[in-house]
Amino acid sequence: MAALHDGRSSGLDLYGSPEEMERQVHMRVHALVMPHYFFHISNGHPFKDTSGEELPDDNAAWQEALRTVRDIEVNLDLDGANVWSVEVKREDRSIFQIHVSARRTDLDPS
Repeated sequence: MAALHDGRSSGLDLYGSPEEMERQVHMRVHALVMPHYFFHISNGHPFKDTSGEELPDDNAAWQEALRTVRDIEVNLDLDGANVWSVEVKREDRSIFQIHVSARRTDLDPS
């Protein structure tokens, strides 16, 4: 079993195979630097999220996208533009798209 340490007992000690040490480093770096996600929304008029949000992982970004869709659903208008989309990007890579559309099918509401 290989061991790598910095000689100062700083908690950076790594143990195992080179692959295991690489995995440990990746996990520690990932824990320190959360990915940055952007939530771009469109209803025919795009809204580009320029500030974004740091979240722990893609699953957390998916949950945030679902909350955004629920907010959109609450504001759907029977007679307005009802085609919406949410695109989630991790840094500059698109990872999710959700499309919401609604329309009235009974044009004679009486």
